Amino acid sequence: MRAPLGLVVALVSVGGFAGDAVARGDESGPWSNNEDSLFALVRPALFVPRGMIAPAARSPGRSHGGFFLGVDGGVALLVATAHDAQPVGGAFAVRFGYDFPNGLSLFGRYDYLGLELTTPTLDRGALQLASVGARYTLPLFVPQLFTEAFVGMAFLPAQEDLGVGFGVGLDVPISRHVFIDLAARMYLVPDGTEVRTALTGEVGFGFSFASPGH
Repeated sequence: MRAPLGLVVALVSVGGFAGDAVARGDESGPWSNNEDSLFALVRPALFVPRGMIAPAARSPGRSHGGFFLGVDGGVALLVATAHDAQPVGGAFAVRFGYDFPNGLSLFGRYDYLGLELTTPTLDRGALQLASVGARYTLPLFVPQLFTEAFVGMAFLPAQEDLGVGFGVGLDVPISRHVFIDLAARMYLVPDGTEVRTALTGEVGFGFSFASPGH
């Protein structure tokens, strides 16, 4: 028991010396500048080298966790019936929504498909769709793969009906706030007697209002 007892006596002596030095304001000892003696003793044990503990790595890509605005443009193809006048046309869309940090997005969009389809009542005109939907983006790789679905009111020549759409594509970040979408979408719209199908290939440009920390 001599060794442990001697160690205890030595530690008590050092502690007493440190307390006296701090009380005197002694700047010549190891606890100069009136540092607390206990903190001075444990400080080496609390020191962690820089870089030893780092925040978890974020997934690559643009910032998520905020509002975004985007526009799409491309080509639309109508799976035509015999009486459709123009089965191919331009496609344009504008969208606005909110990106969550986990990859989920909620959005509203307006699509104008410059297809001249003919309804059973022989009215002709373009197909338009105002919809709301959700997108999920896989936040693991760049470019980021996404899939989406949306539903809303479809505007056909001289009539309106419920329409749905589905899409897949790639989200290509240009910076933390600017991104490009490459997408293929399918639209299903009933015209009173049958379900009309339109396909699009589009390039989209968007801006994210998310803070850089997301």
